Amino acid sequence: MRTLPFLRLLVGILVAYAVIVGAGTSPVGQAGKVLVLGAVLGGALRIHRRRGHQVLLPVLLTAGLLGLTLAAGLLGSARLVNATLAVDQLVLVATSGYAIVRVLMAANQVDIAAVLGVLCIYLLLALLFSALYQLGAAVQTGFLTGVRATPTAADCLYLSVITLATVGYGDITPATELGRTVAIIEALVGQLYLVSVVAAVVGGWRANRPPG
Repeated sequence: MRTLPFLRLLVGILVAYAVIVGAGTSPVGQAGKVLVLGAVLGGALRIHRRRGHQVLLPVLLTAGLLGLTLAAGLLGSARLVNATLAVDQLVLVATSGYAIVRVLMAANQVDIAAVLGVLCIYLLLALLFSALYQLGAAVQTGFLTGVRATPTAADCLYLSVITLATVGYGDITPATELGRTVAIIEALVGQLYLVSVVAAVVGGWRANRPPG
């Protein structure tokens, strides 16, 4: 596997983190989040080498999701907009993750590209659970504590990262049974992924490195 495309994808995911945290809740910022996640999907599909889908699928999917978000904004409901943005993120992140997993499973060797690939999946997991928190907060009152009435995407990503990494500062916490269930699953997935998948891939990469 080629290392550079995975490195670009990793950087793209980190850029998506920065946009989600810094873009705010303005319509432009919301559109920017969808666009950058669409770009991440395009990068994942390029690695997957699905040539017929590298441009067309990300463009069509991103445009369709932006249209849904715009329609939700016209209805004037903050909850509906947040729910739509969460669904946008779920779809784009899940599709990106699926493409990367397919590439990693088809690889016949463990190299630095594989290591970068599993790290990309780890970062995408935080984005995936972040969308679940945002969706839960949009449909269930009091889903999270320590935030304003309607949690922002930045709030949800912050909670997701500290939960996945089992840091647990406690300033933002799930307050309902559904929220706690999502947090438990994320914490378990994060730890199991690190001690199994990441450890196995890094161990295999070290074993395959030439001596000296």
